[in-house]
Amino acid sequence: MHDELPLHVSNRGHEALAIIAESIPDFLLMSSGDGAPLYQNRAWRTYAGLAAAASSPRVWEAIAHPEDLERLHAAWAVAVKDRVTFEIEYRCRRFDGAYRWFLCRMVPVLDTDGTVTCWVGMLTDVHQQKLIEAELDQSMRRRDEFLATLAHEIRNPLQALRQALYVMEMPNVSGETSGRMRELMDRQLTLLTRFTDDFLDFNKVRWNTMSLVPANITLGALVEQVTEALRPRLAEGQNDLAVEIDEPDCMLTVDPGRVTQALTNILGNAAKYSDPGGRVALRATCVDGQAVFEVQDWGHGIERGRLTEIFDLFARAPEEHIRARDGFGIGLAVARHVATLHGGDLEAFSEGTGKGSQFTMRIPLVTAPRR
Repeated sequence: MHDELPLHVSNRGHEALAIIAESIPDFLLMSSGDGAPLYQNRAWRTYAGLAAAASSPRVWEAIAHPEDLERLHAAWAVAVKDRVTFEIEYRCRRFDGAYRWFLCRMVPVLDTDGTVTCWVGMLTDVHQQKLIEAELDQSMRRRDEFLATLAHEIRNPLQALRQALYVMEMPNVSGETSGRMRELMDRQLTLLTRFTDDFLDFNKVRWNTMSLVPANITLGALVEQVTEALRPRLAEGQNDLAVEIDEPDCMLTVDPGRVTQALTNILGNAAKYSDPGGRVALRATCVDGQAVFEVQDWGHGIERGRLTEIFDLFARAPEEHIRARDGFGIGLAVARHVATLHGGDLEAFSEGTGKGSQFTMRIPLVTAPRR
């Protein structure tokens, strides 16, 4: 009876392990010493499909993404040669054709003379982690581009200011020349101020510290502020602005400065991605307790896959679509943040590259103070 007890316990232990193996969400695999499949648990069979799992002598590569096979083969060759753990992240095809990232770890089981008798291992889903890593990498690249652009844009007006000072310090400078230099310096200081404001707004969006100071203003007066603020930028690109206001006497309780900033950013973006002399349109109306602003342009348009991405910090269109290398890729992010703080939203629409774009911003007619 005592001799049977270890066998009885052993059998129960094997049954328990089998139940665990078939129940866990990770993929458990066992292969022979040369990689031939011996066992795959239910999670693997459900994900891959039995036909796919049986189609390769090495079960872990049966559903690998074609672009990852070279890395897999190289890593496997090293593991077999050195009889060490095989560990790699790669994409696995699901039964419906979709791919997800997994961490595969196969451990060699050695006999007394060091020969690999089998490989046992697990595949763990790391797809969400890889997406987060990719998003973080993209954010870091955009940040670096932003800082490089900031340095470039600041250096130009500083050089212009230095040159203007040099000219003004020259002997016998005429009053006319001094006047031109002062105008140049004023323009460059205005530009530097805008860069500083953009940088401060970037931090406010990033850390969600932007404040709203609501005040009463009519729709017509608000649009007038926007067109006045936008006039210099439109003049630079020789763009025409068409404005249509329904119900100009409609009263809003919003932060006029922030809403003006948001609309100026949107309209400026539309002008930047339009050809010289291109038309930009603004339509403003009050509907169902909301102020609705629609900005339309007939410029370069937006790829459908980027309609959400363009609102991210540092997002910029391909260089060939930008008329001038200005802006830091934060204007639309600020505009959306302003809309969100007011309890509204900002959306982009486009039929694709070369077909223009439309931005629609909606904000409630009454916004509570937010600090």
